[in-house]
Amino acid sequence: MMNMTKKILLPLLTLLVGSTLMAQVGVRIDDSTALDGQAQQAITTKLQQLATLNGVGSNSSEACFVLVPHVYVEQSEVTRTPPPQQLVKLSVVLMLMETANTESILAQTMLGNTGVGRSEAAAILNAIRQIDVRSPTLKRFMEQAKKKMEEIPPCKAVEKAAPAKEETAAEQPQPQEAPKTQETDNTDI
Repeated sequence: MMNMTKKILLPLLTLLVGSTLMAQVGVRIDDSTALDGQAQQAITTKLQQLATLNGVGSNSSEACFVLVPHVYVEQSEVTRTPPPQQLVKLSVVLMLMETANTESILAQTMLGNTGVGRSEAAAILNAIRQIDVRSPTLKRFMEQAKKKMEEIPPCKAVEKAAPAKEETAAEQPQPQEAPKTQETDNTDI
């Protein structure tokens, strides 16, 4: 019974682990993004939530794919209300790329958000925090991204982490022992 359970569970576990590893998505913020530390952390958290909600999240530095945001301030103005506040309109271009080949964009979408705050940095942070990771736009983006990820062969990080295809000692067939017979000592008869 135990041997049968191993035969069923090991391939199933390998399949589950292999498919999970194949779809690892991390987040990378480019140095060219002119966001302060809080805004960078906020957008990183939002993108990690997006990947996790869609079953492809990874905190690993060996992720096969990365979500890369480019944040642009489209418009910034001071409101005429007391107290004066900053109003910022942001465009966030979100791209999915292979970690190894950052020149090819597998999927891309654009989001527009507006934020208000006492300073421009606070308004940008407010706009980033308003990104809805469950929005239909981002759901479609992640569906498209998952299709593209399935078309690409596994990356080297996955090959290192995936179990080897060779059978382990527990999976190899064991030599069968000859059935034990009871030996009787007939010398006393």
